[in-house]
Amino acid sequence: MQGNRLKIAGDDAIVGVYLINQNDDSRHKCAQIITNEPKQLLVMLPALEVGNYTLEIVTQFSANSLLLKEPREIQFEQILIVD
Repeated sequence: MQGNRLKIAGDDAIVGVYLINQNDDSRHKCAQIITNEPKQLLVMLPALEVGNYTLEIVTQFSANSLLLKEPREIQFEQILIVD
């Protein structure tokens, strides 16, 4: 995916990329991050059950060299459909 301030950074336990099942709100963390840049993020998706998922990025990355004190969560509007 491409955008701004996408880089996964920070030491909070919740930092990462998640797929959230819209049926039961279960969260599936992407264990493998392939590209981790501020404008491009590429991850290996975990095995998922059939359903609709929301992609969420949780990071402490900021535009300057300091990390944010608290993680921020970004959910994408596009829904991932797994058949």
